Amino acid sequence: MPLVAALRQNAEALRINFEGYTSEVRYTDRVLRFPSLFGGADKLADPSGAIHTPNPSLLYSMATGDPGDAGYFPLNAVRWLTPPRGIAALVTESASTRFDAELFCFDAEPRSMSAEFHLLAKGNYTLTVTPKADEDRRPSRTYDFVVEARRTSVSFTLPSRRLCVLRIRANKAE
Repeated sequence: MPLVAALRQNAEALRINFEGYTSEVRYTDRVLRFPSLFGGADKLADPSGAIHTPNPSLLYSMATGDPGDAGYFPLNAVRWLTPPRGIAALVTESASTRFDAELFCFDAEPRSMSAEFHLLAKGNYTLTVTPKADEDRRPSRTYDFVVEARRTSVSFTLPSRRLCVLRIRANKAE
């Protein structure tokens, strides 16, 4: 699967200098320049192994549902309002009347969290959170909400240590 291969390469790239990418500085050209200094023709030293360049655009698109680039006309569908540690998110569908994501909480306890949805059209919606293994059964949690503006926040609970599908669908007019 191409996504898994790309994520594996990103993990290898971030594993070499994790602090440099996550703690010491914020996103700058120097951070992404590091792999080329040690892996290309102008290298400063012989690498102890393959040095990969991370792909932050892949991670951004995966977590936000934006098919483009954060630096040029960002169109993120969602902003997860939760600390980034201990959670994984993969947006699988984003449209004006629907949204899907796969979420995993690594914490020992369920996580209360919120998400801000940016691309949903005005109207009434239902959000469901269902463990992926139980997807054909009744959703474990259902939340109704109304979109009145472009930035709508919804709170929900994510079960612990279970891959879940978060699904939003517009309610049909009655």
